[in-house]
Amino acid sequence: MATEVQARTADRRYQPIKLGEAQLANIRIRRPLWTELEAVIDLRTELFTPYTRRRISRQERRRDVDPNTVHSAAFEGAQIIDTGLICPDPEDLEAMSMFNVYAVGVHPKYRRQGIGAKVVSYLEERAISLGATDIYLSANNTAIGFYEKLGYHVRELLPSRNRETPMHKTLDPKLAELFMIADASPEGAS
Repeated sequence: MATEVQARTADRRYQPIKLGEAQLANIRIRRPLWTELEAVIDLRTELFTPYTRRRISRQERRRDVDPNTVHSAAFEGAQIIDTGLICPDPEDLEAMSMFNVYAVGVHPKYRRQGIGAKVVSYLEERAISLGATDIYLSANNTAIGFYEKLGYHVRELLPSRNRETPMHKTLDPKLAELFMIADASPEGAS
C-alpha cells in the first residue's frame, strides 16, 4: 500500500522540474503582501500536513498575523513556490536578539535547486536587520544536512521517533548595518 507521500510523488503536480539559469535568476524572494498571505499558508499546509499529520494550529495562525512575524515567499512569476517565516523568540521579546525560523518549505517541483537556501538567507538577513544575534529552528530529520550546510548546528539529539531536531546558528551582527543599507535602497526594498 502506497504511503501518502509516495502517492503525492507519483502525482503529476509534484513531478520535479529543472529550472534553467535564466528561470532561477527570475525567482524573487520577498515578503508576501497581505493579499498573498492566504496562498502562502495554503502552500505551507500542503507541504507540512502529510508530515505533521495535522493542520496548522490556532497558535500557528496567531503567529502568522503577529506584527513581529516576518514572512517570506519565493515567487516564480505570480506562483508561490516556497515559504518561510521568522519571529522573535517568545522568551526574548524585550531584547529581540533571538529569533525562530518556522515553516521553510519548497514546493516539491522546485526542490534541490537552491531556492530553500535563498529563503533561509533572506530570513536571516531580516532577523539581523531586526537585531538578532542568534537564530533557532526545529528541523525535520530529513533536513538536518540542509541546515548544517547553511551553518546551523544540532543543539541536542532527540529519540529517533521525534521528527524534529533543534538547531541553532549564531548570526554575525556586523552584517546588520549592511542589510539595513540594502533595505533602504530601491533594489533592497521588499
